[in-house]
Amino acid sequence: MLERYFNYLKTNKDKTELIERIKNYTDYLKNKKKKKQLKQIAFVFEEKIKLENATDSFLWRNALLRYASNCNKQLSDFESALKFYLMAHDLAVNKIYYDTLAWHAENEISNIYNRFGDLEQTQYFQNITEKNLRHFQENESLSRFMVNKAQLQLDQQDTLGAIHSYQEGFFLAKKIHFSQGIVANNIQLGILYIKLGKIKEAIECNVIVQREITGLKDHKQYFKYLSDAGDLKAKIQAAQNKFTEAIKLYEKAENDIQNHYKDHRRRESAKLAIERIKLYHILKEYEKSVVLVDSTIAAYIPIKKKGMDADTMYLYPDNIFVDLYVLKARASFEAGNLIETVKSLENAIYVNRLLWTSYIDSPSKLNAIAHNKKIVGQALDVLYEMQIRGIKGKTAEKLRLFLNQSKGQLLDQKLEENKNLNKLSYEDRKELKKTEAGIYHIYAEEYWKSDSRDHLTKLKAQRNKILEAAGLTGESKSSSRAKNYIEFSFSEKYLYRYSWINGDEKFIRLGARDEAISINFQLRQAIQNKAEMDAIQRKAGSFFFEDLKYPLPDRLLIIPDEILLELPFDLLKSPSGKLLIETTTAWYHYRDRECKDIIAKPSIDIISPRYTGQNEIPAAIKEVETIHKLFTATTTEVITGKKQSLINGGHGEVFHFTGHAVNQRQKAYLLLSDSLKMYDTEISNTRVNKKMVYLSACTTGLGEVEKGEGLRSLCKSFLEAGVPTVVQSQWEVNAKAGTEITGEFYRLMSQGLPAIEALRQAKLNYWKNANLSEKHPYYWAAFVLVGDDLQYTENKLWIYLSLGLGLLVFLFINYLIKKK
Repeated sequence: MLERYFNYLKTNKDKTELIERIKNYTDYLKNKKKKKQLKQIAFVFEEKIKLENATDSFLWRNALLRYASNCNKQLSDFESALKFYLMAHDLAVNKIYYDTLAWHAENEISNIYNRFGDLEQTQYFQNITEKNLRHFQENESLSRFMVNKAQLQLDQQDTLGAIHSYQEGFFLAKKIHFSQGIVANNIQLGILYIKLGKIKEAIECNVIVQREITGLKDHKQYFKYLSDAGDLKAKIQAAQNKFTEAIKLYEKAENDIQNHYKDHRRRESAKLAIERIKLYHILKEYEKSVVLVDSTIAAYIPIKKKGMDADTMYLYPDNIFVDLYVLKARASFEAGNLIETVKSLENAIYVNRLLWTSYIDSPSKLNAIAHNKKIVGQALDVLYEMQIRGIKGKTAEKLRLFLNQSKGQLLDQKLEENKNLNKLSYEDRKELKKTEAGIYHIYAEEYWKSDSRDHLTKLKAQRNKILEAAGLTGESKSSSRAKNYIEFSFSEKYLYRYSWINGDEKFIRLGARDEAISINFQLRQAIQNKAEMDAIQRKAGSFFFEDLKYPLPDRLLIIPDEILLELPFDLLKSPSGKLLIETTTAWYHYRDRECKDIIAKPSIDIISPRYTGQNEIPAAIKEVETIHKLFTATTTEVITGKKQSLINGGHGEVFHFTGHAVNQRQKAYLLLSDSLKMYDTEISNTRVNKKMVYLSACTTGLGEVEKGEGLRSLCKSFLEAGVPTVVQSQWEVNAKAGTEITGEFYRLMSQGLPAIEALRQAKLNYWKNANLSEKHPYYWAAFVLVGDDLQYTENKLWIYLSLGLGLLVFLFINYLIKKK
């Protein structure tokens, strides 16, 4: 029957009655709880139908919303629900204020994105909803909306904003005597007050809730409000250390929410179970905790056999699984079951990765990646304990798995996308270029405007859609392993080091996290103050290189973590007093890969801004002249136009910047003139088609720590833009020394020395030949290479051709002479 309606719908111009029939049939299936049939009729709503007018668009938008709601609430299929809600969103005729369906469409879309943890998409659709509700003066819905708005503000660390939103929602509801709004806002406000330690205020909110909730007994959502009110009461009891009473209240709240949905597979139920599990931890009842975790997970995904764990194949992106597995890991650890602890953390990492790879933008991605890092830290603590106790459980294999998740996650994803772009069709590439130009424009010109985030989110969603259609989004592929490397990784309390040197594998705990950070700080202070350094160099060497066999290999890849990307490992001393740079060629990377790109003699695009006054760098002129003598190069000095084309505008394989760079809290930039800036975010959101970038400027390797990523620096931005090799600086560079080292680096590269070795040799040559007053590491040790190696080789084909041609001429002349 529905197929017949649908065929009429596609062919007939008069669609009003047919849409109404389809909508009614959907409602009938919902009311009769025919879930199988509800799922089967998805095809009706998946096809795009030609709609004749605004009325038809509104009606079909309404029908799509009904079906999306069924996917959400009846089938618990949130991804399908989101798909149909977004289709309904596209049908809105008025894209400014939308229509009276926004509460059921755009608001629900924001709720699902919030469920998935995608804060940017949540914000985008919340802004649409709020504008709509205020325009149409739908105060009942607006008072309920304030609960959602406040929750997002809390996710964005805006506590005062959240309190204001809850209070506005309460006052709106009170003004129109709307019990739902009064109850909903006071429940969440009370819970927030508990988190802030304001128990008295929370109790006052609870009094209002208990007074108003009696008026909702006949409301269809009564049990849901009763469950939420029970959650508040339980939290008040727990805040007063009445944990047993709180557990009972949580159990009742779970029953209430299950009565509301008539379904145990509800996220709200799982969240209440999580609160109970936390209380079991406080009471040290870990066995009960594990049982409750397993039963909660089992309610969501199938179990292979009775008594076995849930099949992780069926795990899907939802934060509740991350929370549940982390809690199970803690309970298993306290119970002494370390193997089960690692297994639980592995599952938590798996789900968390499903989440963050689906997010469109930061900070959602970075928040989830930071959570990833925290879980990895817990896993390293446990794996170290297993190693100490001699517990077997594929420790080495698990160790590599967790270390690969500990840093550079977003970098990996961006590099994989860059690598696969040539698979796009011409039209898709054209569309992608246009979309990315819009993204770049916002980062470059409008990032600080109030409405720019919404526009940015929309553009990034379009970008992802193009990439997904071509199958270009997904997990990155690992590269070949480096021959010799050491990798550092922080947990919450400790610093660990994994080493793979000449086939010998070691994993050790170096010491406390705070001690590592302190040594790094002391070493950098001594450099910047040009102070005596021998003692701190030896101390740093014995701490970071503890238990390594000397002499170290000729080539050593170093994978630092977080703040250690600022540490100049070249300066660490062995027990014999030798610097690392004297015996070993070392470079940095985010991955355990050793890759060398061999190219013909490159041409170089140079940006050397012409500053005025105090900004002038006289030594830069000499640096540019040296490069021009050694390579084919073009130099740009006066910059007034668009910045994006500066890096990719030239035809050189290498981009060289010699000028000022500024590193400030949460932002860094290259100074392109006295006033023009190119920010790190601009760079990381474009594609830089260069083999190498040399940043001959100050502090280009420094920045804010991004847990699970590294440092948000100019260097990292170029890596994310697709540049495989970047030379960065770790402190303010002395102009004269920097120019000499840079010139020597290019001279050695022009002779065929690989970039990693050329940089080491350039620094050593300066150190050995400098005056006594300029031998301090401050002058020569600032530059570090991050990424892959690069080597240029002369194209000798023309030489061989010339010799061959000459030989042929000689033989021909010789033949003529003999013939005569």
